[in-house]
Amino acid sequence: MKYIFSLFFLLGPIFAIAQKKPLNHAVYDSWESLGDRKICHNGQFVAYKINVQEGDDNLIIQNLTTNYLYKIPRGYDFNFTENDQFLVCKIKPLYADIRSAKIKKTKSTDMPKDSIAILNLKNFEITKFAEVISYQLPKKNSNVLAIYFDKKNNKKNNESIQLDSVKTIENIKHSIDSLKNVLTEIYEKGIKVLKKNETKNDNKINNKIEEGKLLVLIHLQDFSKDSFQLVNKYLLNKKGNFLIMETSKSKTDTNIKTQILVYDIHNSSKKNILSDFNDAENLTFNDSKNMFAFLATKDTNSIQLERNYKLYISRMDNNLQTMDNNDISQIKNNFQIAYSGNLFFNELGNKLFFEIKPKYMPMDTSLPEFERVKLDIWHYNDKKIQPVQLKNMEADLKKGYLTVLNFDNNRLFFLQDTTYDRILKLTKGNELYYYALSTSLPNQISSQWLGYTIQQISVLDANTNIHSVINNNFKGSIIEANNNGTYLVYYDEIKKKYFSYNAKIKTTKIIAADIPEKLYDEENDVPDDANGHGIQKFYLDHYILIYDKFDLWQVDLNGLESSKLLTFGRPKHTRYRVIDFVEVDYTTHEIDSSNTILIFNTFNELNKNSGISTMNIGTKKMDILIDSAVYISSRMERNNFQNMYKLLFSVESYQNTPNLFLMDISKIKSKTQITNLNLQQKEYNWGTSEIFKWTSYTNKKTEGILYKPMNFDPLKKYPMIVYFYDRSSESLNNYIAPAPTPSRLNISFFVSRGYIVFVPDIWYTIGQPGNSAYNYILSGTKAVIKLGFIDSTKIGLQGQSWGGYQIAYLITKTKLFACAWAGAPVVNMTSAYGGIRWGTGLNRQFQYEKTQSRIGASLWENPKAYIENSPLFSLPKVETPIVIMSNDADDAVPWYQGIEMFTALRRLHKKVWLLNYNNEAHNLIERKNRKDISIREQQFFDYFLKNEKPAKWIIDGLPATLKGRTLGTEVNY
Repeated sequence: MKYIFSLFFLLGPIFAIAQKKPLNHAVYDSWESLGDRKICHNGQFVAYKINVQEGDDNLIIQNLTTNYLYKIPRGYDFNFTENDQFLVCKIKPLYADIRSAKIKKTKSTDMPKDSIAILNLKNFEITKFAEVISYQLPKKNSNVLAIYFDKKNNKKNNESIQLDSVKTIENIKHSIDSLKNVLTEIYEKGIKVLKKNETKNDNKINNKIEEGKLLVLIHLQDFSKDSFQLVNKYLLNKKGNFLIMETSKSKTDTNIKTQILVYDIHNSSKKNILSDFNDAENLTFNDSKNMFAFLATKDTNSIQLERNYKLYISRMDNNLQTMDNNDISQIKNNFQIAYSGNLFFNELGNKLFFEIKPKYMPMDTSLPEFERVKLDIWHYNDKKIQPVQLKNMEADLKKGYLTVLNFDNNRLFFLQDTTYDRILKLTKGNELYYYALSTSLPNQISSQWLGYTIQQISVLDANTNIHSVINNNFKGSIIEANNNGTYLVYYDEIKKKYFSYNAKIKTTKIIAADIPEKLYDEENDVPDDANGHGIQKFYLDHYILIYDKFDLWQVDLNGLESSKLLTFGRPKHTRYRVIDFVEVDYTTHEIDSSNTILIFNTFNELNKNSGISTMNIGTKKMDILIDSAVYISSRMERNNFQNMYKLLFSVESYQNTPNLFLMDISKIKSKTQITNLNLQQKEYNWGTSEIFKWTSYTNKKTEGILYKPMNFDPLKKYPMIVYFYDRSSESLNNYIAPAPTPSRLNISFFVSRGYIVFVPDIWYTIGQPGNSAYNYILSGTKAVIKLGFIDSTKIGLQGQSWGGYQIAYLITKTKLFACAWAGAPVVNMTSAYGGIRWGTGLNRQFQYEKTQSRIGASLWENPKAYIENSPLFSLPKVETPIVIMSNDADDAVPWYQGIEMFTALRRLHKKVWLLNYNNEAHNLIERKNRKDISIREQQFFDYFLKNEKPAKWIIDGLPATLKGRTLGTEVNY
């Protein structure tokens, strides 16, 4: 069955184009976008956030039966109760209040606080509580809600924290105003004296005590409350029948000790599990066995890493099992329990996973700080170079190694050897085997220039604790085990094959070899082995689903049965990718083909249409729900209620903002549009997007996107901006909201203002990244010019990072472009080659040899390629005025690359500007800077491509003496 999706309801009425106005920089803040969204269990209600770029967002709750809408201003972090009677959310303070507090430099502890709201979905009555830190709602119980307040002990009636009505709010405001007056009077009469007296009194008790705060358990049937004081941490289990808390000491009552408490919600009884400790961490619960575990220590060492923690396990029957570092030393000497590590049960509750870590030498404090030597020693045999080590130092100090306590035989075994880089965590079933990846020292070192490591795959038998090597020469990223660990599947990028390991019989077999299509990226154009297209899911114990470029295959893990094609997308050039499974077997978490429906996101490479399809994996019956010239996000929400399955998803096109739609997958044509965002867009001149095809200088048929103004006239001559990075044609139907840019071109903004924007795809030849860019960008640009509506003297370039590099190269080879804007360009591959990507600490050699830069050889193996692809050596040929954005905190591209380009062009008497946004990263983070660069970018292109009056900074720059003293873009200084 097939339904072609109509966008008529998205487009609305046709407005007179002549009356529309161009976008301006004032429209950004209020432009809306979709945020989090959820559908309740029975499918009657949906909730979704409507975000604005700057200001107050809104949470909308919609009754799908009556279409009634309820708005909670600033609501977020929302959840439905399991019985769909309530929605719970947090509420942010007003944006204006937060802004005002920041202007006043208010302490973080005194900043405006969140609230919480409980919405009754039967009558839409709302109950609110102020000054909230967090809440927990159990997944399998709709009767209780735990709320953690940003308040100390509340010995009075809990109603004082509740905001149930406008009247209550007004009363509180009045009280606050009165309190402000009293506090002002006290201050004027000598608050400093009072504070001095307070300090004297406080010296009599322990000032180091950090008191816990108020936790309230609300029974949603009648809104009765149970309150708990001095709570530091809490955990409400999934079934909602137990509440576990860590409570603190009291500053005023020395008889109150720290405690771990368990509150039985059904019996309203409280049990003390542990008392008088300094700190507890990692509360965790297993619902199937009513067990919980945590870490605690009596050590008061200010350096938490050096404290000795014990592991506690409670079975709710007063049987408290403990494990300390002496127990750990039996399996690993000189190790201790890691306080910051993972602590979790498997789902059956017969295993507890925790982490142990090496004991580190205590910090030598015999020397004062100002006499300590601070030194980094870079050693040729370091597994990782010093910048990587320093970047990861805090995490490495906390790093733990996974260890398992098996309750069935009460045996402890060290799961993750210290030589392992990664272990596959299996927690869904009765885990029999575990798998780990490790890397030898030579392979660790070679990753500096390869960008990958050759790894060893090992299997650990949970019964015998024996580690065995499966593969000692593995290169790849696709590796996954089924839930009990009996099968492991991985893709070897060197051999271009999938392998299956059967742990029961200890054999490895090639699988999927009978599939006639390539299972890896056949269009790979970097000098490295191609990635596999991926695997989706294990099912029926001995099958797995594997992708080729377009389709999904059912593959026998034992290599005995023929592989079966499940989808038929290749003839139509349509990709099928699973985004959800309906009715998996929740006892094994694997697919049962008799009752499972696969939900696919589809994409057609020829016309760029996307859609949604479903298939019954048992009958192989395929239904096409949507297939249209839109973009459908793979992010979907689904309910699961009595075989009534509804999908909540977003649909967009270049002309239509993303909106939410609801579809009942049991009723193919049943669809509902939920939202209708950005109605103001109809007031503005927008545009269209279309695929443009041409033949490049390499004779390859290629394509790009051509964006035109809505009032496009083929008889006019338009200025054009060419924007690119790599390949973008698949984004034909993506909506581009007007927004201040972190670095890239805001296409919608410029199209609205009368520009044509061209985005060509680029295909690369190894060793020739610069010339490849030239072949596709220049050939595509000239092909567009031949259409007759482009002013060939008014064409600009814009690109960031890799796009910035390609711009720098292009302007050394052609004089076609009237101006260029390059963000974070690399212009000298010889100087950048050996540098550091400070965001990760990694050396950049691998990037030039194996990945994006595509040189395919080291600097010493092919120095000619590095020089020929470095624009710096050809800058005397440049005639194109260019702006460079190169920020001093760039963590990806060395900002001195921009400096090299600027100083060279300046010496060569070329028109060049460099923008350095202080303390900014590779892409701008701060919104004020994004707004600033958006304005400057428009001014620059308008000047060179539209002959408009230049902004003052373009003519005169900005003297350092005026830095921070002028407003906006220094137009009037």
